[in-house]
Amino acid sequence: MKLENHPSPVWTRSTRNIDRDIRFKGLTAKDAQDHDLCFEWEFNRTKYFLDEDFRLRVNQGRKDLLSLIKKLERLKTQKRKSELISAWEQRGYDNLMFQDYFPFYSKDWPSKPYLSKQSKLRQKWTRSRSIGRSLLENPLRDRYPRSPQNLNTEHPTEDPYVVNGYWAEGYTRAPLSSVPIELHIGATWKKENLVRAVEHHANEILELVKFKKAELEKKGNVFEKPIRRHPMRTLRKNLKMLGLLRLELCCGHSWERMEKIYNEKDSEMSGSYFSYEDKNDYIKEQKKFLEKYPLR
Repeated sequence: MKLENHPSPVWTRSTRNIDRDIRFKGLTAKDAQDHDLCFEWEFNRTKYFLDEDFRLRVNQGRKDLLSLIKKLERLKTQKRKSELISAWEQRGYDNLMFQDYFPFYSKDWPSKPYLSKQSKLRQKWTRSRSIGRSLLENPLRDRYPRSPQNLNTEHPTEDPYVVNGYWAEGYTRAPLSSVPIELHIGATWKKENLVRAVEHHANEILELVKFKKAELEKKGNVFEKPIRRHPMRTLRKNLKMLGLLRLELCCGHSWERMEKIYNEKDSEMSGSYFSYEDKNDYIKEQKKFLEKYPLR
């Protein structure tokens, strides 16, 4: 898969390229989601360039997902489709990653820069497509179908999970992402009738979901936690470090050259934007960043 403009000598030839590919200037002001998604997109894009194992995983995952979609198109019964999707999801995290998680579900990643896309389009993206509607999601079953699996803490050298279905002290049940509810569907309804009924009773359905979730939690079940958002200060700091790492690791620039590139092209962003006191300060912050977000 070819990456457009990553890395490229044009990154440092004009203010426009430095702004888009190094400073990530042009994100919606005070929009944490836009900054968050930009970091996810561009960090993984750089990792794709630097990390060969990750690149091979991505390429193979994309091929497998396209193959699955073609197979689903040929199947005629929902039962066969559900069986195929279940087998796919149970094969591992990579399969879920490429169908659901940002930026991997976008056909424009990693070939295009994040800021090559208009703000209106970026506002429609979410970190997990299952928050909206997954490509393969089937609402007739749990989003991640599992038997109740309890962590085997008594015999860790054996099978780490015990499939049992009961709650015991010291055990952790796999988190749920959905709840079962009962709906009565008219036997002669068409698609239009069903959609209209669900829309009309949407608030009641969601209230029932909350009630069922509370019931399950009282029995000891746990649910997946909402995605925690980073504060703007952290997001800006991460994007700045990513831009500097691109200059260093992808373009091979020295510390002195990196500082000059930031300061000479845009006086508006010099000083406070390039805020490291010296090279040692930068190396210290770089180490912290790479421990949390390894690029190789």
